[in-house]
Amino acid sequence: NSTCLFTGPGNYSCPCETGYVRLAPNNTKTDDCEVENWCNPPVAWLPAACPGAHSSCNYTGPTTFDCPCNAGYARPGVDLPPQTACAPIDRCALGTAGCAAGSTCQYTGPDMW
Repeated sequence: NSTCLFTGPGNYSCPCETGYVRLAPNNTKTDDCEVENWCNPPVAWLPAACPGAHSSCNYTGPTTFDCPCNAGYARPGVDLPPQTACAPIDRCALGTAGCAAGSTCQYTGPDMW
């Protein structure tokens, strides 16, 4: 998963191929490149792809992923990147709860009223 390049007498460099990450950042061994899975990083120094506790990470290939919000949560805007944290949906505040005329909408939790 890496290609070694001769850089001078007795010297070489073995960078990981695209879509792979080196398990030890300062190691140059040819056999320590792993698939770059941002949903389940192989090493602690890689950041997690999806922020917060209200989304799940779907690995779609090396260096690609999606972070759909869990039920009852949404991104607080339109066309936000998957790294944007999901927020609770308050249908009372949005006016989309469908409460009867003359009634009071009471928010009781994410996407609940």
